[in-house]
Amino acid sequence: MLTQQALRHGPQRLSRLILETLQEAGTEAARQMTGIVQKTMGGTFSVDGLLTGELPEISPGDPDEYLRSKGIRW
Repeated sequence: MLTQQALRHGPQRLSRLILETLQEAGTEAARQMTGIVQKTMGGTFSVDGLLTGELPEISPGDPDEYLRSKGIRW
């Protein structure tokens, strides 16, 4: 819900402020996700590649064994 104070900005400025806020939130979310993935997976693959849909090459086998070999416990 938009407040009266927000509505006083007028439609063009208000829409620009909303879009800027959404863009900043998306950028911050991506930064936080990158940090979490890097901390969890270490340097095993490119986080940027993951965010653009490029998955790392992994050899077929037991997924649990693969994760253990990377030091990931769950």
